[in-house]
Amino acid sequence: MTIPVRGPKGERSLFTATSSLRETMWRRLRSDCMSDLQVISHYLHDKALTLSGLRDNAGVRGLSPRERQCLEMVAQGKLPKQIAPALQISESAVRLYLRSTKRKLGVATTAHAINRAAVLELIDG
Repeated sequence: MTIPVRGPKGERSLFTATSSLRETMWRRLRSDCMSDLQVISHYLHDKALTLSGLRDNAGVRGLSPRERQCLEMVAQGKLPKQIAPALQISESAVRLYLRSTKRKLGVATTAHAINRAAVLELIDG
């Protein structure tokens, strides 16, 4: 299974996971772990760019436009199922952007992410 990754400045990479499990077991594992693998793929992409010197990540990394949009809409009280059609993306993509935002800001909860992003003036508070 290969996951394409695109960074906030257009950088691209591919994350591939394989297994020697039987096909039915592999399908089940992929299904259960897909969202985690997507988060991991973005994390590894960011780390590879930072370690190679291709990206400077001093302090808190900036949020992508989509991450900001999702976080601002959650701050306005909207649920992922309401955000998805407004941004013309899937509900799982909204959740992925919110998880990525929390990771970038170094927080555990969405409420903390909203607060921290507002304090850092990354979103309109």
